[in-house]
Amino acid sequence: MSLHPRQSGFTLIEVAVVMMLFALLAGVVLAANELILSARARALSADLDAYRTAHFGFIDRYRAMPGDMGTAVRDIRGATGNGNADGRIEATGAMDEPTLAWEHLFRAGFLQGRQRADRPAPVNVFGAPARVEYGSRFAGATAARHNFNTGNLVPASVLAEIDRKLDDGFATTGAVRFSYVDTVGAPPAPERCFDTLAVSSGSWRIGTSEETNCGATWLLP
Repeated sequence: MSLHPRQSGFTLIEVAVVMMLFALLAGVVLAANELILSARARALSADLDAYRTAHFGFIDRYRAMPGDMGTAVRDIRGATGNGNADGRIEATGAMDEPTLAWEHLFRAGFLQGRQRADRPAPVNVFGAPARVEYGSRFAGATAARHNFNTGNLVPASVLAEIDRKLDDGFATTGAVRFSYVDTVGAPPAPERCFDTLAVSSGSWRIGTSEETNCGATWLLP
């Protein structure tokens, strides 16, 4: 019988190798997640740009705003409703011009894709419908303006990347800003999506525990 029985368990070298493998795996997962979010940021940015381009193209052709156009049924094949032609895309009484705007843009050929009766607006890459409206549900608002909302459910880091690409990188200034609009579930909370303190006011909150239910809007001139 051996005087030195073999000890069970892992050696320090084996433990070190396992820890290194876990660290490498964690790094790969984080890098993959960042690539996915970056790709979604590009897609969302492209969507906003497409909405604005379609909006101004529509105005140039019809001399009216989508959703607000008073002769859409007559002039756009397949259009089912007219706006009140007051120069504002807004919901008043039974008339829902923000929803009608998407129908006008799609039917006129300025946006591509299939519409559903229960969801006429295009849906962002995180599952929330976009929205266009005349209103002031955005950070730093001093007056109502026409704007295209991304819809909510968007991580703050994605909005920060979009804001840096299209505007000034701050949630409360410029043309791209934080939006209170909720098209799915609960409305975004400003204090969870961007810094509301004077120290770094307007900076999008990003990090390991960032808020994922945020939204932004691109203000129209």
